[in-house]
Amino acid sequence: MRYQKFGIVAIAVAVGIGLSGFETSSQVLSAQKNLSELEWKKRLLLVKVHELDSLDSLIRQLDYRELAELKLEVYALVANQGFQLLPSGVIKRTPNYDESLALTLNTGQVSEESAVDNVILKGLDGGVKGFFPLEGIQLGEIRALIDTMPMRQSELKTRLSVR
Repeated sequence: MRYQKFGIVAIAVAVGIGLSGFETSSQVLSAQKNLSELEWKKRLLLVKVHELDSLDSLIRQLDYRELAELKLEVYALVANQGFQLLPSGVIKRTPNYDESLALTLNTGQVSEESAVDNVILKGLDGGVKGFFPLEGIQLGEIRALIDTMPMRQSELKTRLSVR
């Protein structure tokens, strides 16, 4: 009986240590997220730049309603740090996506065209749908491409039939 109590105390102490600031390996692994988790939920615009100032033109074009309607999220990799770009000049640090953004944008996984200062459009299925130069990018051009995609056509038909 005495040993059973000791075992329970030992487990409680171990759990307490885990909760008191020491990260367990499962906590570290769960903190890292993969962009593939967004497949079938969001379309992605991914950008790799040397500095945040390079994103000013793109950020000024972002609109909450349009992003929501297109199921589009915009992420940037700046010096191997991930950021989500939102309307009204909001730039949200997303450290959980650092590794996944770096893997996607730093390797030849996507394409040689994915060099710095280019934008990659990924569809709901996670496939690469287009490459755009960051300089002079127009979200209207990206929206037009998205509107031609089969999944988007289905979304538009469903929305029209609901009205």
